Amino acid sequence: MRSSWPADRLIGWILPVLAILAEGAWLTVVYVAVETTLDGQAPLLDPVPGQAERERLHVAVVIPPFGRGSGGHTSIAQLVLWLERMGHTCSLWVYDPEDRHSRESGSVLRRRIVQEFAPVQAPVFKGFDDWYGADVAVATG
Repeated sequence: MRSSWPADRLIGWILPVLAILAEGAWLTVVYVAVETTLDGQAPLLDPVPGQAERERLHVAVVIPPFGRGSGGHTSIAQLVLWLERMGHTCSLWVYDPEDRHSRESGSVLRRRIVQEFAPVQAPVFKGFDDWYGADVAVATG
């Protein structure tokens, strides 16, 4: 039975692409310069030697504030879920300059993401005070 849920259709074509990239002995890691609203342009570090040959990576995903039923956040959470199922570890970082989530802790935000979007294992952080790095960072807004 084919799903009518838009996120399922999106994941339906993204997952085979990810599976193709993750299969075999290579994984291409693309570094993209992202202009941040914090400090202007962030300089990129040189790639870590051998990183592209690793089978498992840590993926940090920066997300904007969210509300129940957000289609974009559903897609992101589903992507994180499937990356985890493929053996990668992930973390979610909520960038909230307008303090929409000021009364919610990272653990409360994680519970909401699990309940409202997808049952991810990824820890959720508010802001970047606890940033510990990643093999791949993805930002969306």
